[in-house]
Amino acid sequence: MVGGQINLFLSALPTFGAGKLQMRDDPTIYNTDKERNLFTVGHPYWRILAEELAETGVGVNAFLFPDQYTDVATMSTLSATTGGEVFFHPKFQPVRDRDMLYDEIKRVAVRETVYNATIRVRCSNGLRVADHIGHFYQRSLTDLEFGTIDDEKAFAAILKHESTRLDDRQPAYVQVAVLYTSSNGERRVRCLNLSFGATSMIGNVFRFADLDASVAVFMKDGESTMDDMS
Repeated sequence: MVGGQINLFLSALPTFGAGKLQMRDDPTIYNTDKERNLFTVGHPYWRILAEELAETGVGVNAFLFPDQYTDVATMSTLSATTGGEVFFHPKFQPVRDRDMLYDEIKRVAVRETVYNATIRVRCSNGLRVADHIGHFYQRSLTDLEFGTIDDEKAFAAILKHESTRLDDRQPAYVQVAVLYTSSNGERRVRCLNLSFGATSMIGNVFRFADLDASVAVFMKDGESTMDDMS
């Protein structure tokens, strides 16, 4: 129950054993409605496995080195569900790509990583968390499960107004509470608190908005929508 991390190295399509996959790539369905099927999980085994890993607090990093079709859509669900990361090296050549691979493996091995994490976002009266965007496993409306979290991972929480109008004279508050297991096995809680001003003037909303953050959230929301459609 302390969680952990798996680093998976794959250079070919898994065609033997539990969850074996078949070649699905078909150029004849490109640019048609059937193309979306290529971006879905090819065997339910991998989705079930990903959920089991997330529930036990284990994250998966996938290093993929395909010379031919490898079904990245299926294999990447392990990382997407557990908070891991996918490192994609098509047509890997040691002379050309070894330095990049070395840096990736080194970064995964030495960066500060926590395991078996649960995150909940709370906010003050008048606001509510309407949605979350990112790679995680969600069993309830309020809690997000991550097998691993490090300083290169991020998620977004979408806040919406309740029926109560926010008071311009009082700040609003957001708290992010994280329950996790540290790299030395200690169970810890970390709380991040943020206060910000409220306004009833639409001009102030645009004047003080963080443009980079807004664009990043819009892009991630669009990608999540495409994943849901597929």
